[in-house]
Amino acid sequence: MINKVLKAPVVSEKSSQLLEGNKFTFLVTKEATKIDIKNYFKQIFQIDVEKVNIVNVKPKKRRRGKVEGLTAPKRKAIVSVKDAGNLEKIKELF
Repeated sequence: MINKVLKAPVVSEKSSQLLEGNKFTFLVTKEATKIDIKNYFKQIFQIDVEKVNIVNVKPKKRRRGKVEGLTAPKRKAIVSVKDAGNLEKIKELF
């Protein structure tokens, strides 16, 4: 099921600041909905999710010599957790 919902955690300055407020950032598949992500966290991590925000990141232009191209489009999910009780499994991913 991890292949259908979550791809990888996002480790950046902004995501590390959000960790202090019990918000976790992950790359998700294009097909994943907010409900799918919420149910996934309930099943795998046994954590109640308060809110899920999804961000579609547009591809950026890249150039290598004369060849121009685009990076792959990405979809990020920012998951807000209600309580800070059972977060050890998630924090191991970061």
